[in-house]
Amino acid sequence: MAMYGESLPAKAQTGASMLTQLGVGASLGVVMIGAEGSEFVANLLRTKGPNQAVQELHANYGLHHPLCKPLLLMLDYLEISRREAHVHVLNKARTLLLDWISSIRAQQRTSEHGTEDAESPEEIELQEKLERLLNASFKYMGVPELKQVSSSLQCCR
Repeated sequence: MAMYGESLPAKAQTGASMLTQLGVGASLGVVMIGAEGSEFVANLLRTKGPNQAVQELHANYGLHHPLCKPLLLMLDYLEISRREAHVHVLNKARTLLLDWISSIRAQQRTSEHGTEDAESPEEIELQEKLERLLNASFKYMGVPELKQVSSSLQCCR
């Protein structure tokens, strides 16, 4: 589990840095989920047509790391749909994040029983990270699979 003051579990840090290396959705800054993502895709389809829209989405939001193409081909060979793979990754990431949040809540309960009145710099930094994560999570409240993350974060405040 994450130690007090760490941003994410080591596995999640590795996953987050890998996504950054893959360049997933980094170019346009549009979140491809929920109402914002749906509106973006609908506008793209309306203005560019299906073929050009799909090409643009792949160019801007595709997985560009050299390892991705063989992995996607392996999914095809194993007859695993992209949807199935994405749902599995989403569920695993949500579980890791919820476990991390639970460990933080347990640490907060333990520190509440301590004798210190002032918060340590680590506690302040952690609280700031939790607040940033909470603020970032609001746009996902409409996604049923992610709603629990925002709810759990609100309990940490």
